[in-house]
Amino acid sequence: MSNPINRKVFDSRDLIKYRNELEEEIVDFYNEYMTKIDEDWEEIGSIDDVNFDEDGFVELHQDEIEECGAIIFFCDELSDYCSDFEWGASIIHEEYFEDYCRKLIIDIGDLPKGIPSYIEDNIDWSGVADDLKVDYSEAEYDGDTYYFR
Repeated sequence: MSNPINRKVFDSRDLIKYRNELEEEIVDFYNEYMTKIDEDWEEIGSIDDVNFDEDGFVELHQDEIEECGAIIFFCDELSDYCSDFEWGASIIHEEYFEDYCRKLIIDIGDLPKGIPSYIEDNIDWSGVADDLKVDYSEAEYDGDTYYFR
C-alpha cells in the first residue's frame, strides 16, 4: 500500500493500515536480520519485540525505521484528539482545506442549489474555511499541517 498521506484528503483507516504494514515490514526485516546472525533465532511477531539497539540492524533499515516511527507518532497524535480515528475520519492537508470546505458546504446543503454563479463566485471561501477551522484540530507531519475532527 502506498502512503495515504500523499493524498489531499485521506481516511484514517488507510493510515492505520499503512502503519500496520510498515510495522510488519520492520518485524520481517528484523527476523530476517536476526536469522542471518543467529541460526537459533525464534521469530517475533510484534514491533514491540524489536530490539532497535541490535548492532547493524538500524543501519541497514534506517529509512524504513524512521518512516515507521514518524507514522506511528502521527497516528498516536491523531488518535489522541480524534474520537473517530479508529473508525474512519477524514484527514485534510492544509493546502486543500479551503476546497474541502467548499465541497462540504455544497454537499450538506448549506449553499442552496441553483445559486447564481455571480454570487457563488464571490463567496469568500478562504474566510469560510477559516471559520470552519474552529471545529477542527490540527496535527503536523513532515512539516505539513493536517486538519481533522
